[in-house]
Amino acid sequence: MKNRIKFFLIIPLAILIFQYYSFYHLLPQEIAVHFNISGNPDRWSDKSTAFITYFVILSAMTFLFFGISYLIGKMSDSVINLPHKHYWLNSENREKSINYLKNTIVTMGILTNLFLVYFNQLSIKANLTQTEIPIFYSLAGMVGLLLFLGIIIFRLFNRFNNIPEDENP
Repeated sequence: MKNRIKFFLIIPLAILIFQYYSFYHLLPQEIAVHFNISGNPDRWSDKSTAFITYFVILSAMTFLFFGISYLIGKMSDSVINLPHKHYWLNSENREKSINYLKNTIVTMGILTNLFLVYFNQLSIKANLTQTEIPIFYSLAGMVGLLLFLGIIIFRLFNRFNNIPEDENP
């Protein structure tokens, strides 16, 4: 996997650290950490505990996506479920196919982590202003994530569901 892809997976962690460095001293000691569907806070925590929890969750997600992308290259072909597996995982195409899967998994990780950082920023803003999270921003974040993940999954399916014309028997 290219190092720049790995670098981009670390960016959400860097943004999270920047968020806390920038806003920690401005926040009250007890902050809202969960908001209901209407955007109103319904669960609170000490800000130190909240920051550590957010960091642990984002770190775990980063390592999860790194781990999956690493393991996919080490797996036996029998446990990789792809359409036309005989073509995509043959000796000529395996490395390229596995790299595509790795990059796709890391891209999904980047998007998921940026989604978490986005909601963390909404939470910080709501705590600073002592207001709710506007429903529009919550929905925009969720729709955006689902849209991008849908596109990635569609591209993944489209790539592996077809054998190139010049390769068909």
